[in-house]
Amino acid sequence: MKIRRIAVIGIMLAGLSVVAGTAAEATSTASAGATARPSSGRGELLSVTTVADLDRRQVASILADVPFEGTRPRYAVRAYRIEYRTVDVRSAPTTASALVVLPVHRPGRASTVVWEHGTRVGRLDVASMSDDNVDRPAAILFASAGFVTVAPDYLGLGTGPGAHPYAHASTEASASLDAVRAGRALASLRGQQLSNDVLLSGFSQGGQAAMALGPVLAKAPGLRLRAVAGISGPYDLAGTEFPALWDGRVDPAIGAFYLAYWTLSSNAVYGLYGSPAEVFQAPYDRTVPPLFDGNHDEWSIFPALAPSPEQLVTPQYAARLRHPEGTLLRAIQENSQTCQWRAPIPVRLYAASGDREVPIGNTEQCARQLRAAGAVPTVTDLGDVDHMSTPAIALPDVLDWFSAIETR
Repeated sequence: MKIRRIAVIGIMLAGLSVVAGTAAEATSTASAGATARPSSGRGELLSVTTVADLDRRQVASILADVPFEGTRPRYAVRAYRIEYRTVDVRSAPTTASALVVLPVHRPGRASTVVWEHGTRVGRLDVASMSDDNVDRPAAILFASAGFVTVAPDYLGLGTGPGAHPYAHASTEASASLDAVRAGRALASLRGQQLSNDVLLSGFSQGGQAAMALGPVLAKAPGLRLRAVAGISGPYDLAGTEFPALWDGRVDPAIGAFYLAYWTLSSNAVYGLYGSPAEVFQAPYDRTVPPLFDGNHDEWSIFPALAPSPEQLVTPQYAARLRHPEGTLLRAIQENSQTCQWRAPIPVRLYAASGDREVPIGNTEQCARQLRAAGAVPTVTDLGDVDHMSTPAIALPDVLDWFSAIETR
């Protein structure tokens, strides 16, 4: 297996040829043992598809390829794509998908880890559908240490209908909580005993998603939040990420990608504009919207984008972004508040001073907000490395920390 890297926002595309052993994809819907007991509630497990069945040698090969340094699997794992009930941005019923990875023959009660993925544009590029990114290996890493691991696809990615509401904190949280419920139902059906403990981690957009999920999961009946570990998250759109698009802290091409994706997605949720020509310069007002339909990947999108935010958007929209008000201000502020809660559990934040996609100022502001609310987060600067290197560096430490918490 070989790793390939590209400079794409918030992701590490790793060419991981996961060997699925005897688990050629076998879909079972509404079959014995595959579907939870009927329920009209959110989090109901609807279908299960086996996507990988890996012995310890195969797991070790995957972890070494990322590489997750110093990690050794304790268990073989089985991975599944699930579909489940949740709600959309209007709180209407919908469905979503997730990856669930279970340790094989794990004795006793297992804690649950939630792994939240970074920016994905193509609906097939999430961990439940593809092994060609860091997210499936991350879920395998936790499961091979004995955790029941749930990696939500969020809304509109994987098999979920509609468009993905990118960086929309409230539905990242709601879809993730319902994925936890469905994933734990699957674990029970497969004979795994479960504790109530849940630990959260995520990278880039997934760092924001993990922090958004924290206060929601902390209030969920039957679950006990134990820890949160965010890696290079864009927690502070208002004060750090958006200003950094214009002052050179974010690579210009990456910034154009971020801004296009966020603007199109937020318009669908909040109604930021009437016509694309109000926000995108010609010809991008015509060419950019179709690129973010879930059927294109970063390889096809980047060459078609402007090389910088200034060349992508109109001067009027750039001025609005620098001094937002009204609906635009609401869209930015509502998704810049994921660290404004009193975390009743330990929080570790990881970021890199060399990151030119999600500047470390996001993490520093998150830590300030958590402290102001009475939490005591720790911040680890991973140094002069790029954004896409941070999950591989941070996750072995996160795993050791989660494992220590589970034994307490």
